[in-house]
Amino acid sequence: DQKSLISAAPFPAFSRLKPALEQCLSALHCLPYFIQYLEYCKSVRLLHFLFACDTFAEASENCHHGNNVQCDALDIYTRFISLNSPHAISLPESVRRTIENNISPEDGRVNCRVFEPALSYVREVLSGDHVIKFRGSSYCTSAQLDVCRKDLVLADVLLCETAIPYFMEYLEHRHEENHVLFWVSVEAFQEHLRGSAGSASVDDLGSDAIALYDTYLSLQARKPVNYGRIIRGIVESSICPDNGIITPDAFLIAQQYCYHYMNKFFFEAYLRSDQHKRFLAELHLQLETRRRDERTLRLNSAGNPSACPIEVASKMESLAVSNSPSPRPAAFLPQRRDSSPSSSKASSPASQKRSRRAPSSTNGKEPAEPATQEDILDDRRFWSIPESDYTLSAVDEWGVYQTQDRHLLNTPQGSDKLKKSVMKLFGKEEVSEEAAVEQAKSIVADVMSLTAQPANWEDLLLES
Repeated sequence: DQKSLISAAPFPAFSRLKPALEQCLSALHCLPYFIQYLEYCKSVRLLHFLFACDTFAEASENCHHGNNVQCDALDIYTRFISLNSPHAISLPESVRRTIENNISPEDGRVNCRVFEPALSYVREVLSGDHVIKFRGSSYCTSAQLDVCRKDLVLADVLLCETAIPYFMEYLEHRHEENHVLFWVSVEAFQEHLRGSAGSASVDDLGSDAIALYDTYLSLQARKPVNYGRIIRGIVESSICPDNGIITPDAFLIAQQYCYHYMNKFFFEAYLRSDQHKRFLAELHLQLETRRRDERTLRLNSAGNPSACPIEVASKMESLAVSNSPSPRPAAFLPQRRDSSPSSSKASSPASQKRSRRAPSSTNGKEPAEPATQEDILDDRRFWSIPESDYTLSAVDEWGVYQTQDRHLLNTPQGSDKLKKSVMKLFGKEEVSEEAAVEQAKSIVADVMSLTAQPANWEDLLLES
């Protein structure tokens, strides 16, 4: 069984949830949505130009009549490159002049690669601008949901930074997260090795490779994946070669084994898990949010006919990103706190019941219940000392504690309230402050004598 996993086919090198330009131009799950996005941005002529050039290149290779090839090239030039064309694409002047010179050579033979400078420029524009904005649009979210509904594979999840945290969280619940951690670590090591392009020292690369081996594959690994001695031996021979040069595929076989191991034992169950359902719910929420923002932007742009298509796409991207949910859930980041009014209303039934039972504040509005424990700890009221009620009281002949007045000495006018309380208690119209204090001393002394406690009237009077 282990040998079958080792000899299994390599995993896909891209995620359909994070389409690159090649997937946008050729993949059936993505191309229709990419066309809709370019139509929205009024830039679909770039795609028409690419398809026309591809057709021209195929036809010119199989055609032996130079006149036909030249006519086809002139047709493409007239439709997309000529300055007088209503569908002209924006090209640098140097590129346009180069194509004009190549279309009319002296020998009359047009090269099938005559439009290559323009193709390179258009591809650069699409991949560097439109594809990035496409990923932040509702059109890409729709394509992602189509993939998730039909034939989602493990590579789609592992190679997409917004999807892998949910799979990571699922493996954490099963205490199997070391597999995906190993896969991600190997991917990062390979990217670092390719990016260094020989600039990294052999010692640094060797140290990184040994650290990766010691963490996951060795017999004393801190986060063991337990792939057996065959995988361990292959990796050992790869990170310690005879020539001392470590290649980017030093962990490739181990990574492929890890991929097929997770695909066989975990991925099918993950697709039925709560974590995957939450990921789908996030995509649906993202889709609705982005559609609403794009609809608003479309209405605003309708009143401004001179708006640049690229500017419209840029605004659409900024709106989509600012309102999209966080791409990484609790697997990599602390739990996001949402203290918005809408989230408070969407709380659990128990919290709603507690909110209904909460006492009303002085202004007649019901106080908002904190959403999380952190919100409670951040609330100033949680740390404030409640105002105490100071009272002047007495014990009657039956030994019952009777409160005569509340909130004495609680404000700067406490002495006046003390005087009024004594006046009310003894039925006198006017009592001086000294007399009021003496009366209070007398009351406290009587209470102390009844309870057989030492009379310390100052402490008792100021006691909360």
